[in-house]
Amino acid sequence: MVTQFYPLITVGIPTYNGGKFLSQAIQSVLGQTYHELEILVLDNCSTDDTASIVTEFQNRDSRIKYIRQPLNIGYINNYNSVTRHATGEFVLFFADDDIYDRDYIKLLWEEYDRDPGITISMGSVTLIDPGGKEIERINNFGQAKIGSTLTLKPVNRVSRIIRYGKNREWAWGIILGLHKKEVLLKHPFNSKLIDPGTLFFMSVIYEGDVAFNENAIFYKRTGGLSAEKNYGRQEETLKTKYADVKNQVLQSYYEFKAVVSVKFAIRDKLKLTSVFLWFRFPALVKRNFLFVLSFFSFLLVKKPYRFFKSILFERHRENI
Repeated sequence: MVTQFYPLITVGIPTYNGGKFLSQAIQSVLGQTYHELEILVLDNCSTDDTASIVTEFQNRDSRIKYIRQPLNIGYINNYNSVTRHATGEFVLFFADDDIYDRDYIKLLWEEYDRDPGITISMGSVTLIDPGGKEIERINNFGQAKIGSTLTLKPVNRVSRIIRYGKNREWAWGIILGLHKKEVLLKHPFNSKLIDPGTLFFMSVIYEGDVAFNENAIFYKRTGGLSAEKNYGRQEETLKTKYADVKNQVLQSYYEFKAVVSVKFAIRDKLKLTSVFLWFRFPALVKRNFLFVLSFFSFLLVKKPYRFFKSILFERHRENI
């Protein structure tokens, strides 16, 4: 009788003052049907009851390890520390306010079991509100057709993400998927970029083939603790609409900056740039005319104003 091998998978939970939902998050990991787990809680100097919550779980399950950073190192470095401390062959990133479906890890591992050559195995993301109510299920990976059953060049995998995916939705699905530790060590989050997730997932997808299992469901809590009071606004005003469009512009800018920053071949960068300009930029303009207004107001008004203001400020300092 052949006994199936199940590798150790590290679930990293970076947290900072996440005590409100941390118990639910840890419990959803402990309730997984895949049992060969190492659960790392990386505490970024929390001032709430995070430590006591983790200690209570540790008394019940030896798979849980608690690491408190000596000082607050920022969320990006705290995420990167998951990979450095992980002893598992595979790694999952898990936010302190999110939830796994019971079979999430099992289904993701089965994709690796079927095809050891893939770089990442990912599932569907279901958005939930702070109270846990389901809002929307995100599943646009099927449209992009980047699965491991297809033979795609690395640049073509990333191109399909740019063409079919929404930046943040792709980031959630890919970042929260099951990764090979060796790949994560090669592509850590870049703390120099405002949106390091974009650069990260492009690099990972460029690295190797992808498997997607729509039945593996991850529940992503929208809003989080810091933005909970702003979630679910009822009134749509010009101000809120402008803010939404501004966020869309910034997300596209970060994605474009990631295309330029990643360690791709020059010809691949040129191809991805052309794909971005052809598919993403027109889509933004078509989707919302306010994008044009916000873009040109920044370009023609705010940017020159900040430039001249900085010059005048420097001259004023010199005259003091």
